[in-house]
Amino acid sequence: MKENRSREMYEEIKNITKTFQPRLGVIKDEKGNILTESKQIVDRWKRYCEKMYSSDSTADQQEKLEETREDKEINLLPLRSEIEWAIGSLKDGKSPGCDDI
Repeated sequence: MKENRSREMYEEIKNITKTFQPRLGVIKDEKGNILTESKQIVDRWKRYCEKMYSSDSTADQQEKLEETREDKEINLLPLRSEIEWAIGSLKDGKSPGCDDI
């Protein structure tokens, strides 16, 4: 290589050493049909994102989350195995609390 061409050298090293990164060239639509054209894929992603962030979708997710919270009992006592695990994971020679030194 000639002098003062370090940029080209680093670009060549990058081209030689970079790993393969596959790209997804196909995607399925709502009905399961395979889309291969880039415009169709972009439109599908747009519809998907709009559906994910629509108010109906977020309301449904919020309801499911609240139902899940109601199903779980919060005031359960810890299991013996959980207590043993917590004690076993403590560091030796350390006292609880913060050191205000």
